[in-house]
Amino acid sequence: VMELPPSMKKAKASMTVAAGDKSAWLMINQSGIFPHLSRILQRENSFQDGKVISEQARWMLIQKGVSCSYLCQENRHHSNLIGVADPTNGLPSGHIFITGVSHMKDTFGEKVVVSRFPMTELSDGVILPVVWEKPRSMSAEAWDFLCQKPFGVVIFGNPESGERALPEHVAQGDLDGDGYFICWDPVIVKNALIADRAFFSTKKPSASKEPVSTSSLTSTWWTECQKYMMDQGDRNQRNFLVGMLCNAWKSKLLSNQQDALAFGRAYKDAIDVKKHGGKVDLPKALWKDIPKQLHCYLKTN
Repeated sequence: VMELPPSMKKAKASMTVAAGDKSAWLMINQSGIFPHLSRILQRENSFQDGKVISEQARWMLIQKGVSCSYLCQENRHHSNLIGVADPTNGLPSGHIFITGVSHMKDTFGEKVVVSRFPMTELSDGVILPVVWEKPRSMSAEAWDFLCQKPFGVVIFGNPESGERALPEHVAQGDLDGDGYFICWDPVIVKNALIADRAFFSTKKPSASKEPVSTSSLTSTWWTECQKYMMDQGDRNQRNFLVGMLCNAWKSKLLSNQQDALAFGRAYKDAIDVKKHGGKVDLPKALWKDIPKQLHCYLKTN
C-alpha cells in the first residue's frame, strides 16, 4: 500500500494512457512477509545477511577505521532495511528501532552503524542508538505494535521541534522507500568512528536562501517535465555520466583522497540530477577525466 500524503501535489494524467483507461497496478508482497526477509539467514540466534558487505559500504567503513580484511569476509552482521518514520511518535529523537529483533539486544548491541546508498565518504555513515525498552512516553499498546513487526524495517524517531529529521543525517536520506544499510557487527561498530560530531546538534541550519516559490512555474511546466522524462537519449547520457563519475571515484580512492571526495559527491549529485534535471557540480580541473560529450551536464560553482 502506498500512502499519498496531502502535501504531495497530484500530477495530471499521463500522456501515454488512453482516456477512460482505469487500469492500475497492484504490488503484492510475499505472503504478507517483507520481501527482503527471504534473504536474511538466522544462525546462532542472530540475523545475518549471507552476502559480503557491498563495495561502497566497505569503503565507507574503511574510511571510518575498520580493517579491509575483516570487512571482506562473509557474514559480517549487516542487512539492508526499509526506513520509515515512527508511526507511534513515541521513540526518542535521535534513536532508531529495528523491527523483529526486540528480543536480541545481546546480539545487536546498544548502537549500530547506519548509512544508505550511494555512500562514498566517511560522513555518509553514522552510529545511532537502538531503542530496546519501552520509552516512558509510549503506550504499552504502541510498544507491542512495534515489537510484533517482522524483521526488515528500521524506524527513525521523529525530530523534536526545530530539529532536522534523523534520516537527513544519514547520507542526506529520506523515507520514500529507500533501503538503509544497517551493520551491528560488534567489531565493526567498535572500530567505526563517529564521522560528524555536529550530528548531535540536530538543529535545523539557518536558511541561506528564500523559500522556493511556485509562482515562477509556467502553465506548461508539467508538459515540459513529461518531455524531459520521455527523452530517452538524454536519460541514457545522464546514466552514462553517473557510471563515469562512479568509476572515477573508485579510481581515485587509493591515489588521491581529495579527488575521490569530489568525484564521490558528484556521483551522488548526478543520481538526483538524472531524475530531476539540472547540472552536476564538479571542479573544473577534474573534467578531463570525464568524456567531453558529457561536459554539458557539468558545472563549477
